[in-house]
Amino acid sequence: MDNLDRLRQLVEELPARDKSLKEKALYGDILKEIFLKSPQATAIMGENWQYLLVNELFATLYGCGCPEKMIGKRLNEILSHTQDIPLKEINSLLDEDGIWEGKITLPHQTNGNLLQSKIILKKNTERNILVCTCIQI
Repeated sequence: MDNLDRLRQLVEELPARDKSLKEKALYGDILKEIFLKSPQATAIMGENWQYLLVNELFATLYGCGCPEKMIGKRLNEILSHTQDIPLKEINSLLDEDGIWEGKITLPHQTNGNLLQSKIILKKNTERNILVCTCIQI
């Protein structure tokens, strides 16, 4: 097969590839919407404790009222009005076991009161992220 034939073949395959890409994009949009609207307060952070993705419930309970205002901030910025969280201890346990479960106190966005909740942090070493899930308020 010469270059011209190969080029013709690639052009013929474009509609199928476009359809596949559109389906993948739609699938990604659906998953993002499910995450954002989930009734489970969840945030995804980098290992440097920077919020990468936050769902609406998590942002309402602990942050700035909407996910966009939390994304890019670090946990210590959110915790500036609360007790010190033993991040070194938590990091150590995450490195050893890949999971940490405990109680944490964060400020409630609307009234400024401190809200204590039980959370689970799970480390995903393949993607260098932490998944933070509130399991009890």
